[in-house]
Amino acid sequence: MGHTAFGGQSVYSQTEVVNLLLGISIIPILLGTHAIVPSRHTSGYAAAYVFMLASYVSTVAEGYLLPDVFNFIEHGALAVAGCLFAVTLFLRRREQQRNLRES
Repeated sequence: MGHTAFGGQSVYSQTEVVNLLLGISIIPILLGTHAIVPSRHTSGYAAAYVFMLASYVSTVAEGYLLPDVFNFIEHGALAVAGCLFAVTLFLRRREQQRNLRES
């Protein structure tokens, strides 16, 4: 943990803030990639990404208010994101295998 401007301990780690900033900064890249390479699975990936960002926001927010609530949201959102990524990847792989068999 770092120090705040007032000399106390900060309520979040620098890693948590960096994860949040990186997650937000990747959004334009993802939007540009979607415009170039559209996929019918984009909504699954996007939903998983939104849940992942919600987890990052909750991680930082729990240091400021309602720590138990935001901790629950953080872990729940990350679990949902993982499940969505897994299901979407499974569906995409199954579709690619079907396409290979048909060609």
